[in-house]
Amino acid sequence: CHRFYDRWYAPDQAVLVLAGDLDIDRVLPIIEQRYGGLTPSKTQETTTIQPVVDAQRSHVDLKTNTATERLVLGFRGPSATASDNAALQVLNDILFGGDSGRLQRALVTEHELAVSAYGYVATLREHGAYEVGVDLRPTCRVEDAEALIIEALGEIAMHGVTAKELAKAHNRIETRFYRALQTAQAKAQALGYWEIVAGDSSFLFERARQLRSVGMDDIRNVAARWLDVTRYASVYGRPAHVR
Repeated sequence: CHRFYDRWYAPDQAVLVLAGDLDIDRVLPIIEQRYGGLTPSKTQETTTIQPVVDAQRSHVDLKTNTATERLVLGFRGPSATASDNAALQVLNDILFGGDSGRLQRALVTEHELAVSAYGYVATLREHGAYEVGVDLRPTCRVEDAEALIIEALGEIAMHGVTAKELAKAHNRIETRFYRALQTAQAKAQALGYWEIVAGDSSFLFERARQLRSVGMDDIRNVAARWLDVTRYASVYGRPAHVR
């Protein structure tokens, strides 16, 4: 922990973003006073991580301190700056965005297998992951939820999504994107994040363009390329008191 902190939590590894109506002549001396004495890190080494991908599925079965069963599925995901990451984000909204999301509706409303479900797209510099999680209802089994999810992902990889689904996802994502930039603090955080992840704070605006340009073919292609239903990790969480 100390080695990690010394390497990365240093001024030469940091990005400081200021946003709002600021007087730079007043701000710079304050920054110098507060942060000028920090010691640079001892190394400038950078590492590119190559993901290890198994040719087969992997699975873990756990006993957990929960009242009902839980399911988590993990797929390898594209890096944050890749256009596929934006397409996967739009697909995730189609699957879980609001009550009308395909898997949200199927798992919670139609089949009544789950009390909640979510999908999460990692936005990291290197390859990340796409995570799907489900909290099951009492007496419902993780195997049934997993089968339903895999069937839905395979269907999208084969046949894609509808124009209506895509339009709704675009509208939701665009609304969230700009609503998240309403304050000076939020703008600074977003610019700093993309400076670290993409090496360019202006990638924030490229990200908006990527999301806006995702089409129906992109959705089908990203499902087939990244959500390979023959190669993913699954974790079953079963209540410890149930044998």
